[in-house]
Amino acid sequence: MTADIPSLRRAVDTLHENRETTIELLQLCNNAHTVHELMRNLMRFFQRFTTCEAVGVRLREGDDYPYYELRGFSDEFSRAEKWLCATDREGMTVRDKEGKPVLGCLCGGVITGRLDDFRPFATPYGSFWANGRSPLPADMTEENHQVQPSNRCIKEGYESMALIPLRLHGKTLGLFQFNDRRKGLFSPELLELLENLVQYISIALTKLHALEESQRLNNELRTNGQALRNISLHLESLRENERKTIAREIHDEFGQSLTALKYHIASVRQNIANPVENQVYAQLAAMDQIVEAGMNKIQKISSHLRPEILDDLGLAAAIEWQAKGLQQFSGITFHLDLKAETYPSLPQETAIAVFRIFQESLTNILRHSGATHVEISLDHHDDRLCLHIADNGRGITADELSSPSSYGILGMAERARSCPEGSLEIKRGIPSGTVVELSLSCAESVGANNIVPHEARP
Repeated sequence: MTADIPSLRRAVDTLHENRETTIELLQLCNNAHTVHELMRNLMRFFQRFTTCEAVGVRLREGDDYPYYELRGFSDEFSRAEKWLCATDREGMTVRDKEGKPVLGCLCGGVITGRLDDFRPFATPYGSFWANGRSPLPADMTEENHQVQPSNRCIKEGYESMALIPLRLHGKTLGLFQFNDRRKGLFSPELLELLENLVQYISIALTKLHALEESQRLNNELRTNGQALRNISLHLESLRENERKTIAREIHDEFGQSLTALKYHIASVRQNIANPVENQVYAQLAAMDQIVEAGMNKIQKISSHLRPEILDDLGLAAAIEWQAKGLQQFSGITFHLDLKAETYPSLPQETAIAVFRIFQESLTNILRHSGATHVEISLDHHDDRLCLHIADNGRGITADELSSPSSYGILGMAERARSCPEGSLEIKRGIPSGTVVELSLSCAESVGANNIVPHEARP
């Protein structure tokens, strides 16, 4: 019984050492942020822990499993043994009868699980290990063996070697390799510990792969989203220019034609001797009224397409003109507080964006709110222009704010994004109504940036 005490102590010490080793590896796995960081740290860890002269890891890349990280191997070894896939004379991947790529070397045998020729040197987990003598059968030929070792490890003088697959849920992720020129470096107990550690690494590697893929997709989504926003802004710019052109042509061409017609009608009426009793005179008067109505309609259409007052007198004047026009036919009262003198002139594209947001806000009020009164303010402080619109209607709901079919709100948000440091917030008022707040930079040195999307607030 006494003789067993040293053995028991050694077993306890071994368990303690294994526990500490496992904890250290788990900390490395948990602290790594990228696959590259994890593998680089693991190479140092395994080389120190096993005292192996050379360690490496292969990770899957398409059909192949190239070396991802190496430590202690020569550059010649790394270049010659990096890839496992066999290729034909044309450089195409050689495949077996099942269509799977043929992987060379013992590494390929471990990865594919084809170790029947090396059963004395294979573990139940599927690892391969040797401790100082060549495990290769003497009759190794391409016809009677599945695995074709390159023998480079033996040619390089490595006596002890272990190949441990990285697997998770039956899927092979790669392989860890341990080489040393000393004999007898590995034991069954060490192999079992390494296999357990590699299983933890498989979980961490899968997690990091998923994280990196998620980050890649997020970056791709962000890039595509920015591209779509740029396209949207470009189309909106083209649309504004087209509106301006059409408004000018309608005003100039049709307006001038109707003005000329009105002049000729007036000239003919002046030449009628007895206008009171002349039927033609009455018809000319009716025509004159029709022409006048047409001119008013043209003016209205031109102003709707692109208000000249926005280009001529600026944003504040355009907002006042739009509000007063809506008040005349809607019955909604407007209270305006426009401190036009307090902010500098805006770039044309910024002024247009702000005015279109204002127009869409009024459209929503007219169509959906049931409001009878609207407060509008335009102010400037700390190099920021602030547009505030509040109505006393039923109030916007959270569902309306977040609905993907709320195209008017989405359009307002996109326009706000085009403004320098634009910030748009749409929320329910207290106790009722809807509040729209647009804020943007007036500093001349600031360029256009993205905004944080609006949020539904109680």
